[in-house]
Amino acid sequence: METKTKFPSAASIKTIGEKSPPDKKLKSDFTWTDSKSDLIEILQSVLLLRSINRGKVKKNEFIIFMGDALNVNLRNHTGLFNDILNRYDDPNKPHSRIYYLRQMVDALSMRLKELDENTTQRK
Repeated sequence: METKTKFPSAASIKTIGEKSPPDKKLKSDFTWTDSKSDLIEILQSVLLLRSINRGKVKKNEFIIFMGDALNVNLRNHTGLFNDILNRYDDPNKPHSRIYYLRQMVDALSMRLKELDENTTQRK
């Protein structure tokens, strides 16, 4: 019977200068179902904000780790990021450079507005 590896905490991701543990493939019940480029938009943003280990993390290792955690191969993350760079930056078109992040912001904003309206109606 195969046992699943528990996910390590964000703090356990190797920081710059640390040695890598033996190579372990994560097993997860979670699967990323949008495009790989969408996930790269998120992960690049997290790295730019220095949200993991205060920015002391190797980009390649973090991206591959997150891909493994979500059952998607991101070993070509540099090529995927180049695809994002080559997008035409028009916020009104689906191929805007940060289209997925804009969708996320819009979805969260709409949800918060709905909750505000529901709260106001109850009073």
